[in-house]
Amino acid sequence: NKIIPIESSRLQETEVLYHDLFTNGIFYLDLGFDLLTLTKQQLPLAGIFARALFEMGTMTEDFVKLSQRIGKSTGGMHASTEAVLRRGSRESVAKFLVRGKATVNHTSDLLGILKEVLLTLKLDNRARLKQIVAEEKAGLEAALIPNGHAYALSRLNAQLNEAGWIEEQTGGVAQLFALRELADDIDHKWKSVLKKLESIREALINRKALIVNATVDGTNWKMIQPQLASFLDALPAKSVKLNNFGFLPSPEKEGLTIPSQVNYVVKGADLYNQGYAFDGSANVVTNYLSMTYVWEKLRVQGGAYGGYATFDDRSGVFAYFSYRDPNLAASLEQYDKAPAYLKGLDRSRLTDTELTKAIIRAIARMDSYQLPDAKGYTSMIRYLTGETEEFRQQVREQVLSTNGEDFIAFGETLEKVTESNAVTVIGSQTAIESANAGLKVTKVL
Repeated sequence: NKIIPIESSRLQETEVLYHDLFTNGIFYLDLGFDLLTLTKQQLPLAGIFARALFEMGTMTEDFVKLSQRIGKSTGGMHASTEAVLRRGSRESVAKFLVRGKATVNHTSDLLGILKEVLLTLKLDNRARLKQIVAEEKAGLEAALIPNGHAYALSRLNAQLNEAGWIEEQTGGVAQLFALRELADDIDHKWKSVLKKLESIREALINRKALIVNATVDGTNWKMIQPQLASFLDALPAKSVKLNNFGFLPSPEKEGLTIPSQVNYVVKGADLYNQGYAFDGSANVVTNYLSMTYVWEKLRVQGGAYGGYATFDDRSGVFAYFSYRDPNLAASLEQYDKAPAYLKGLDRSRLTDTELTKAIIRAIARMDSYQLPDAKGYTSMIRYLTGETEEFRQQVREQVLSTNGEDFIAFGETLEKVTESNAVTVIGSQTAIESANAGLKVTKVL
């Protein structure tokens, strides 16, 4: 896979990452403000602030006019949050991301709108904010049943590392609980809500706690740089105080109840915390395990719509999860037998053809096709998490040289997941209570 070009420089006290790529005359811009400037109490409101940014209007334009102007002059803008772990560390990289794109000749419009929303966002429209919160809340509630596996995985990650905990606060079941509280507070404690949102803007919007990510070809970049410098100059520059959320891993067995005929059953562990040192072969073995054993036991024999194994090689979290699963205790039992399956593989089951297929799938995942904006964004995340090209090449070589012994060795490692207490189940109250699996029960819907 071709190396994505990246240059780091500084403009107006702000780090700027630049990717010299052919973009067909489009300028892609990502602004990453540091989420760690928020307190633990402010964090759950970051997602609503992200929506408010482009949907509440500014001092000079209401949200309808602003939306029309964005549609007319740019290719779109949106804000979101993202948290990941740095490679080889327990330290989080957490960003409040504002992303936009425009044709190069509309760069001044793109930067003008961004400057306006970041500096003059009007937060005091109570009815509009109430509508946004209601939409977000309804969206999360509606997504829970079809995407229960994703919410259960998020919940599991939140038990195991700080980045997972931040993602859960800003987008998981914890976010749903926070939105319900916020909806009530808008009705009964409006001044307090407004004050909180203003304090979030005050903390986040700071060019000294910002990283800029720009993707465009070299000729156009020369013309854009002075405009970008002037945009950054308009942003506040304040001393940076990053907060420590005091996160401590707390694996627990948890059952979240929803009105559903099926369950989403997740079990996992942080393998790095258990002493496992990453090798690229883990990606091959996980892929193979997912496509063979887990699929066979959960989907074919157990009747679930899907069963998978996943390994996040940044955080070290390995997890099994099921999708629309009629079972609960039986699925947990099958997860616990997976290490024995891997350790018992011989050449009759793990043929050269099967091994080659698993290697190809792992490589394809590493080197998938990307458009220029995705390349620029991916490169920024790699830079922020300390994922070098040398590291990626080493992983690629380990993937390509995976053999049968790696499967047995990883099977040994997965005994740590069997021993783990990190379990999250989203499903019906009846299924969760009758499974007798020692789950701490919380009603969600």
